[in-house]
Amino acid sequence: MKNTVKIYMLIFTLSFLLVNCTLASDATPPQLPAQYYGKVISPNPLNGYIEVKIGDKNYGSIPLVNNTFGGPTYSDGKLLVYAPGQDGTEVKFYLNGGILLNTSDNICYNTGDIRYIKLYYNIDIEKLEILNKFIVPNDEENMLKIIDINNISNYSIGNLEILEISLKDMNNTLIIPVVNESLQVNFTEIIENINKALEVAKGIQKKIIKDESDIKEVVKNIANNITPVSSLNFKIENITEKPPKKVGNKVISTISFKAVNTSSQKGFITVWIPIGNMTVENITIYNGTNTTTLKENYEDSKIGWYRLLTDGVLEITVIKDPEINVTLFANLSNSSNESSGPSGSGGSDTSSGDSSSSESGDESSSGRESSGSGGGDTSSGGGSSSGSGEFYSDIASDIKSEKIKEIVHKAKVIVGSEIDKDLSAKDLKTTLDLTNKPLEIKEDCILIGGPVANPIVNKYLQVFPVKVSNEYPGKNKGVIQTQKINGHMVILLAGSDRWGTKAAVEYFKTLEDIPEEPIFVEWKDEKAFKINKP
Repeated sequence: MKNTVKIYMLIFTLSFLLVNCTLASDATPPQLPAQYYGKVISPNPLNGYIEVKIGDKNYGSIPLVNNTFGGPTYSDGKLLVYAPGQDGTEVKFYLNGGILLNTSDNICYNTGDIRYIKLYYNIDIEKLEILNKFIVPNDEENMLKIIDINNISNYSIGNLEILEISLKDMNNTLIIPVVNESLQVNFTEIIENINKALEVAKGIQKKIIKDESDIKEVVKNIANNITPVSSLNFKIENITEKPPKKVGNKVISTISFKAVNTSSQKGFITVWIPIGNMTVENITIYNGTNTTTLKENYEDSKIGWYRLLTDGVLEITVIKDPEINVTLFANLSNSSNESSGPSGSGGSDTSSGDSSSSESGDESSSGRESSGSGGGDTSSGGGSSSGSGEFYSDIASDIKSEKIKEIVHKAKVIVGSEIDKDLSAKDLKTTLDLTNKPLEIKEDCILIGGPVANPIVNKYLQVFPVKVSNEYPGKNKGVIQTQKINGHMVILLAGSDRWGTKAAVEYFKTLEDIPEEPIFVEWKDEKAFKINKP
C-alpha cells in the first residue's frame, strides 16, 4: 500500500512539472531595455545628470561627469530605458531635468538597443550642420572652445562658396573658401598659429622706427613669421625681402613669397602676416604672365584677397598659386611722432579721419546718400561747429560734446532700414550708408538698428557685450555700446524696436565721450532716458 502511494505522488509531481514547463514555453519573454551612453558637446564643462523622456514621461536618468555619461564596456554604467510598446517613438534627453539637449538626428526607442550618442548643449544644430557640411574637425571638443559655433555663416562670392567662422575671444573671423572636398581642420593648431602671429605683431608695434636699418630689422622679423593658418593642397615657399628704400619721410620695403599648389586638385591657403605698425602700400600677384593688384575683402576675386585684421595682422588668402608681393611702409619717427601709427590699406594719411576715402560701403544697396541738410529740424541738419572753430556741416547741431561731434563726423554711419534712417539716423548725420548686405568692417563706424534691421549688426552682434534682440532689452528700450572690430572702433546704437533705436541715437548725442560700458536707454514721453540694465 505504501509503495502504491509513493508511485501516485511521483506521477503527480512529474505531471505538475510538465504542465508548468509547457506554460513557461508559451509565455512571452520580457523585453530588454534600451541602453545609452555618450557625451554632451558644449563650449563649457558640464556636470549634473541626464534625464530621458518619451513624451512627457520620465524613463530614467544617469550622472553626467565632465560632459560624459556611461561608457562602452560591460562594467560601465549606462542610461537604461525600459519602455514596452514604445518602439519607434522619439526619445528626448534633458540636462538636469529641464534643459532640452539637441541631437544631430532623431533618436528613437528600440528594445535592446545599445547606442553611443552625442548630445549638444547651447549649440545651434543648423549652424553645426553648416560647419560639418564643409569641414571635418580633428578636435571637436577643443573646436567649441575656440570658435563661436552659433556665429557661422555660409555665402557665395561669385562662383566661390565661403564659410566664415567667428573666433572666440578675438574680434576676428576665419574665412575658409570651399574649393572641393571637406577640409580636415585642426582648430587647436590654427589658434596656436594665430597666437604666434599676434605675439609677433605686438612686438613689432612696440618698435620705434627711426631709419632704414630699423625697417630692415622689422621686415626680416615679419618675413620670418609669415604663418599659414589654414590650407588645402597648398604651401608657401621662397620667402624673400627687398632692401628698404627711403621716399621722403617714409621707408618702403617689399616681402615676396610663392603660394604653391602641391597637388592636381583645387586648394587654397590663408596666411597671417604680423605687420605690427607697418602700413600696407599695396599687394600684387604675379601668375607668370601678368601682375595684378590683390583686392581687399574678397571682392569677387578669382585669385584671392586680403584683409587687415585687429592687432596689426595682415591676412592673405589665395585660391591660385601665384607669386605674392607685399609692399609695406612706415613713417620715420621724429620728436612729434614717436611711432608710425596703426596699420592701414594704402598710403593716405590715416589720421585725417575722412570717411569718404573708405571702401566699406562700396557694395551697399544704395550707397552713401544724403538724407537732407535739414533747414527746419535743427536736430537733423544745419551742421555743427567744433570747439576749434571747424564747422561740420554733415552732423546734427544738437550734439553736446566736441569729441562726439568729431567722432560722428569722421565715422561712417551705417543703417539697415529706411525706417531707422528716417526716424533716427538722419537726426545724427546727413551722410548715411543704407545697406542690405553683411559687409566687412573696414573703418570706424556707427551702426544704427538691431540685428533684424541691420545685416552688419546681425553679422557682428556676437562680439558686443549686449546681444540686442526683439525681446531684449525690451519695448521702446535700446543700448549704446562700443567694440573694437577688425582694428576699428564700432559704435552700436540699437534697440528692440524702432523707438528703442531712436532712444539710443538721441541719448548718444548727449554724451561727453564714448562709453566704456553699455548704456541702456528708453524712449518715453518723446525723450530718451538712461535706465538701469533690464
